Amino acid sequence: ESTTDVILPDLPTLEDLDVKLTPLEERIFFELKDYRMHAYHDPLLADYIRPVEPCPLARE
Repeated sequence: ESTTDVILPDLPTLEDLDVKLTPLEERIFFELKDYRMHAYHDPLLADYIRPVEPCPLARE
């Protein structure tokens, strides 16, 4: 696979195909969300009580 910056006149461009181009600045927060720390954490779930960890069995 490879790409080039050469635009061939016989091939349609994205603008010819009516593709709406979106600036990266409008989508950057969405695109980088997975890479941010604690992106998986939902603050609403923090209100739930954490279960108590079970005590280990003691040997007698």
